[in-house]
Amino acid sequence: MIKLFGATLSSNPMQINAPCFEGGPQLGLAEYAVEIDNVSMKFGATTALDCVTFNLARGKIHSLMGRNGAGKSTLVGLLAKIRQPTSGEIRFAHDIPSVATVFQHSTLIPHLSVAENLSLARLPRAGSWIDWTATRRKARTLLDSWDLDIDENAEVHSLSVAEKQLVEIIREFSRGVKFVLLDEPTSRLEGADIARLHDRIRRARDSGITFIYISHHLAEVMELCDFAITLRDGRLVSSRTIAETTPDALIRDMVGEQFSNPARRQARSRQQATSPVLAINRLQLENLKISELSVGAGEMVGVAGLVGSGKELLAETLSGLKKAEEFAVTLMGKDICCATPRHAIEAGISCVPEDRHREGLVLSLGVGENMTLATAHRLANRFGFLRPQTRDHAAAELADEVELKASSVHQETEGLSGGNQQKAVLARALASNPKALILMNPTIGVDVGSKAVIYDVIARRQSEGLAVVLVTDELEEYERCDRVVVLFQGKITKTFTGNWEQSELLAAIEGVAV
Repeated sequence: MIKLFGATLSSNPMQINAPCFEGGPQLGLAEYAVEIDNVSMKFGATTALDCVTFNLARGKIHSLMGRNGAGKSTLVGLLAKIRQPTSGEIRFAHDIPSVATVFQHSTLIPHLSVAENLSLARLPRAGSWIDWTATRRKARTLLDSWDLDIDENAEVHSLSVAEKQLVEIIREFSRGVKFVLLDEPTSRLEGADIARLHDRIRRARDSGITFIYISHHLAEVMELCDFAITLRDGRLVSSRTIAETTPDALIRDMVGEQFSNPARRQARSRQQATSPVLAINRLQLENLKISELSVGAGEMVGVAGLVGSGKELLAETLSGLKKAEEFAVTLMGKDICCATPRHAIEAGISCVPEDRHREGLVLSLGVGENMTLATAHRLANRFGFLRPQTRDHAAAELADEVELKASSVHQETEGLSGGNQQKAVLARALASNPKALILMNPTIGVDVGSKAVIYDVIARRQSEGLAVVLVTDELEEYERCDRVVVLFQGKITKTFTGNWEQSELLAAIEGVAV
């Protein structure tokens, strides 16, 4: 339940529900902007938040910490009043009737102007008509106050990613609210823009505005925030003042005691092949600049990093989903072109994309058609015709390899479970017998059993010489890699081989020394 409470707030220190969380510091603040009281959130059988209790101090910046799946996004949705908790209460102070939220994904309308987006739902009027002159004047004033040289008449789709992010932030700040949620606001920003945003946040805090600030950049959190609140597996782990904590302590809070299992490190004992299958000699796109990276036969190399670090760009460029500004890559010693997915597949590189629905499958087609989409021309006879029986036979073999469960190869793909849909995407990637495989969050949204099958299939192909590049948001999945390279702001900053702990990897990803 979400409620407003009166101006006179409880003078009790922060209360932690003992059965859910024992120990940890108490804030001891007399006045709060928001009280989160024993809140739980369930989606079917999944518990996203489990009896979470803490308070947000008025006029302070609170960092909400936690790895993927910790419950941050669920809590943001509750605080943004998008949904109601399954149990417990969220109580807002009487002077916080609304919340400004900047999500990771843009909510701007691409084909409207900057001025229109900044005043959306609050367009100035002159009688019964919209006052467009006032709309543009207001936008220019807002942009100038942030020292941004953006044309207020430009359509949003023409802006850079960073400019769109700043326009969205300015729009929310201009609403005059007293509680602001910022979800990864700097993931697409660089130096000067980050400094500009942080300066604005501090000034707003000093005027009494309360913030929740989500960032995977620990250096930002330590430098900007007043408090750090850490979730792990949907439960509150700690709530600390920044002055009394360290990056090391926050990383330990996020990771817990889930350190690496030596039994899962067998792959790391293999020696890197002397002759690389896939070799990047020069690759540049946006902020991504790589001058040397190779993957040997049977080797799995993980590429780790924050959102915006360049790891997604690397995977998409090698897969032909993005076209590089500079591209000097060899496969089996030969120069290749990956300007499009077709170029990449013909060169010998396949991909399991991150979004199976948008980039991996045609849901209205049958399972067999999906699995053989990239190889239909190879299955056709010399006259260019593909016999259904030939396709079905090839699809059945692929389905057996990935242990896909379907009524037949003709079953519509939309009717499959998430795990079986992902197996179909993997089968399609393997159908062309690639020399290198790019994996982008390959087990996202699948059950534990399907995850094990997917990695078993990949391991069998590795034993036959397949080179694998893994990009994932799950730290545990990097345990399967022979090497892990860390990208920070588009450059390789560290390489892990042999014996390493999750906390070490996480620190490198965050760009801090622990």
